[in-house]
Amino acid sequence: MPTGPTPPAPPPPAQSGPPAGATTGGDPDVRAATELALASKAPATVRAYEADWRHFSAWCAGRGHAPLPAEPAEVAAYLAAHARGVGGVERLKTSTLQRRMAAIGAYHTANYLPNPCRSPEVQATWHGIRRELGWSRNRAKPATTSVLRQLVDTCDPDRFIGLRDRAMLLLGFAGLLRRSEVVALDVEDLVLVPQGLEVHVVTPADPAERDSQPRVDVRAVPYGEHPETCPVRAWLAWQAATGLTEGPAFRPVHPRARVGHHPATTIRHAARLTDLGVYRAVQSAARRAGLETPLRYRGHSLRAGAAVQAGPVATDQELMEAGGWASLEVVRSYTASRRIWEDPVAGRLGL
Repeated sequence: MPTGPTPPAPPPPAQSGPPAGATTGGDPDVRAATELALASKAPATVRAYEADWRHFSAWCAGRGHAPLPAEPAEVAAYLAAHARGVGGVERLKTSTLQRRMAAIGAYHTANYLPNPCRSPEVQATWHGIRRELGWSRNRAKPATTSVLRQLVDTCDPDRFIGLRDRAMLLLGFAGLLRRSEVVALDVEDLVLVPQGLEVHVVTPADPAERDSQPRVDVRAVPYGEHPETCPVRAWLAWQAATGLTEGPAFRPVHPRARVGHHPATTIRHAARLTDLGVYRAVQSAARRAGLETPLRYRGHSLRAGAAVQAGPVATDQELMEAGGWASLEVVRSYTASRRIWEDPVAGRLGL
């Protein structure tokens, strides 16, 4: 469980890799290594990580700790203090603390250092924070199939943005994709086969592992039974309207640009859409659909919704492999509620 007061500063860590206390603003070689290692992530993610890292570094500096490499006890104390708002620091949401952990881990990995957030001390504190603050209240609301139908029904097929958002929502759901994976897709990653689409999800090489290579996870997305919610037809409609043959699969478009009136060449010359575009697409569709609590629907709602929907017909192991989740615990957090009626013990009590 998280503790209130900040524990005493641990002894200075042993030197390994970059000097203790080094940050990306110091040694130019360290800074260059970090920038290159983070370059695989979406620009919006990098900006968020940079802000999170500055926050953590400032907290460490105020207490005489080294942010890089950071001791697990320091990270645990940082999370605990900001979870409860003690020691003169601001209280942060659970979702914000989760992103701070991701940033701390990313900066350590980028500098070939062990990730302190994976240590037993930090994991124990994190589980305590989730239990104490009610993690479920901060999570994105799953967009199950019935909700997804309402979202895509609001996407105007006469506008480029409607075709794009429909394809993004349906592919993100059917492929159990993270929003960063949706916008990272290139046209070449979506291979049309007789059964549907083979979606090639590329996981960048881990800079902390020598000789690590990018991993390609191929996910099968078949044609849907209903044309209006078929992810394959939605992708082909967006591709045909824009004439995309290579490069980013999803790009920014003017919200009022109409198909047949706006030159598609401007879209073909546009840069890659950021993951913020997926977030906005989901929230805008949720508002248009008149869903209750539309702000609860975010980019992660697609992936979470697919897991919840598939819970009764797929095992947790199958879902973990299909969506690229790192642990069964995360998958079970989505599927548990759908499985309480699968031969419940109470039904076998002879009542």
